[in-house]
This record gives sequence, structure tokens and C-alpha cells, in this order.
Amino acid sequence: MNDYQTLKTNVISAITKVAMRCDFILSATICGSFASSTKWRNISDIDVVVIVDALNDTKFQHMLLKLELTMGPIFTSKHYNFVSTPRWDH
Repeated sequence: MNDYQTLKTNVISAITKVAMRCDFILSATICGSFASSTKWRNISDIDVVVIVDALNDTKFQHMLLKLELTMGPIFTSKHYNFVSTPRWDH
């Protein structure tokens, strides 16, 4: 398994763990270039669509914190920065 495949597997695992640990998350889907790409040069970001039971600011902030704490170390271990750019249309 090459570096990209390892990172991709770790990211998918991390997102799955966060989704499983937050009882208000009904589903989390990785989409876009990260989901379909097999090489680094084809990646611009990682899009994750999260469906929750009823979103509020507390749940949103909790989910973001869990994702940042889980994803950050994965990227820093490979000398990349993890930047979260959340969007909640409310």
C-alpha cells in the first residue's frame, strides 16, 4: 500500500469512527475527488456530507471538534496541514 492509499484508508477510518461515536450522526459520506481519486495530484479537498437527526450549534461544534482531533494527527504525521472549512447552511 502506498502513502496515498494508507492516508486515504486512515481518513476513511477516522470519519467512520467519528460518525459511529456521535449518536446524532445518521450517516457520513465522503464524496468528490478524494473519494474517487487514486493519486495525490487529483485531490483538492475532502468533501464529507453528514446527515444528522436534528442539527444545532452544540452538535455542530461537537462534530467539528471530533473531526479535527481525529483527522489532524493523521495529516500531521505525513507532514500535511489539516484545515477544516465547515459549512452549515442554517
